[in-house]
Amino acid sequence: MSKGGRETPLESAAPSASPAPPALAGKVALVTGGGRGMGRGHALRLGRLGAAVAVADLNLMGAVEADEAAGDVISELEAGGAPAVGLEVDVADRSAVEAMTERVVDRFGALDVLVCNAGSMGALERSSATIASAESLRSILETNLLGTINCCQAAAAHLKVGGWGKVVNVSSLAAIRPQAGGAFAPYVTAKAAVIGYSLSLADELAPHGVTVNAIAPGSIDTPLTRGLFSDMDDREAHARVPLGRFGTVADVTGVVEFLSSPLSDYVTGQVICVDGGLSITDALHGSGVDGAG
Repeated sequence: MSKGGRETPLESAAPSASPAPPALAGKVALVTGGGRGMGRGHALRLGRLGAAVAVADLNLMGAVEADEAAGDVISELEAGGAPAVGLEVDVADRSAVEAMTERVVDRFGALDVLVCNAGSMGALERSSATIASAESLRSILETNLLGTINCCQAAAAHLKVGGWGKVVNVSSLAAIRPQAGGAFAPYVTAKAAVIGYSLSLADELAPHGVTVNAIAPGSIDTPLTRGLFSDMDDREAHARVPLGRFGTVADVTGVVEFLSSPLSDYVTGQVICVDGGLSITDALHGSGVDGAG
């Protein structure tokens, strides 16, 4: 307060602070399954946080071909100022994953954040627990579970180098709350195993300053879920979710941002449901579930 009783403007009382650098400035992130859907959203969010981003996918043009975006994710990242590289890789191929990881480190000099998003739900038809074929089970396990393990094992040594690192593995609410009638049993099995693996990895990497967490998305509105489930616009289905709606890609990427940044440095070995509260109610058992986005 000035002598005459008038307040002194804050800007004249102290110099303005410099803007804080982005949360992941100088960090390097690798996102699998990042060509479209939720994975694309994760990659773009990490790029906006200042990270250099490597995106791995079977088809990096997937979003363009599916009319989800006008340009591929690498072009979008670079347009936003993020250094980026795209790699077309099958995460079920261990040697290809190892080569991918080395290429990322060679390109950017480090690897600090790993988001294992690559996955596949398979077809609804003949997917129940008693009749799912061995071929279907093997294919789903290879992509969702072995793909995650391959990436985590290839990245582990690099993540430990700096004494700080983040792993976010994408499971699904289906792993905790299976589909009615046993549908998508191979997918449910694989995503449940991703949670178990994540907990073991978290314990092993904790002494090195690396956190490992899993997210379990519920009913998330993506082109993938719209192709699999018929109730994505059903008001009654939305109303059964405690928060009154299905989730968006942005809802999930917000949690990935938290788990990939220093904000979560004391959070490890956790499974976070991103489901609008669906996991606390029985109201929607058997409706659409995502997690492979």
